[in-house]
Amino acid sequence: MLIRIGLAAAPLALVMTAVPAPASTGLAATAVATQATATSAPAKVSAIEAFVSLEGDWEGSLAYRDYQSDKMETIPVAVNMEALPDGQTLVQRFDYTDPGFQVYITNLITVTDSLLTGATARAGRAFETYEKTITVEQARDAENWTAVLSSEGEDDSRPAMIRETMKRTGDTMTITKDVDFLDDDAAVWEFRNRITLKQS
Repeated sequence: MLIRIGLAAAPLALVMTAVPAPASTGLAATAVATQATATSAPAKVSAIEAFVSLEGDWEGSLAYRDYQSDKMETIPVAVNMEALPDGQTLVQRFDYTDPGFQVYITNLITVTDSLLTGATARAGRAFETYEKTITVEQARDAENWTAVLSSEGEDDSRPAMIRETMKRTGDTMTITKDVDFLDDDAAVWEFRNRITLKQS
């Protein structure tokens, strides 16, 4: 998870004032409006920049719906993100306590502007590979953005479309996972879990 920021807007005011137009033509008002629009437009943040910006240590909690009891459970979680020198590959480490034992999960992730490809390692399980499409939304800058990751896989041993909504606001972030099961006729997104983190 990481990010950088885009280029600043061009100094339109210098261009506009170099050739003033009579007020009666309405061009001066148009120039002011154009300048205001250009300077207030949200910065363009790529998926690569967004994920790279998450480098560092994060701590918080994982809240999930237990399918057996249908109750919400909450456990502490720690996440470390490390960006490799190529600027697109990340190592993501999850550390949390499943009732009764500690769990360590390591993800090796490669990000492009529209796709995340990863592999997961967890003791006692086979390596797992996956792909997720990425759409960056509502990006103000490198530390304030929303991204949606979509993939097809399994949840609760059932085929499902999986949607993960990542929202970063400064030094806080939430990752909400919803699923739409494919073995029924209903096209309904169901809440699965939410990770709430603060950068430490």
